[in-house]
Amino acid sequence: MIPPEGKALVYVVRPNRAGGLIKFKFHVDGKHVGTTKARRFLYSVLDPGPHLFMS
Repeated sequence: MIPPEGKALVYVVRPNRAGGLIKFKFHVDGKHVGTTKARRFLYSVLDPGPHLFMS
């Protein structure tokens, strides 16, 4: 995926099967952007600059 001009693209990847039954909620700047499971990914389109990532 190519982000729109002036935006940044951030991927979060869980490549391993270890702990696969555990889901992690992922937040950017306090906003829920998705839930990761084993061997899955999610992405966010963001404005460039500092952000707070939490899982």
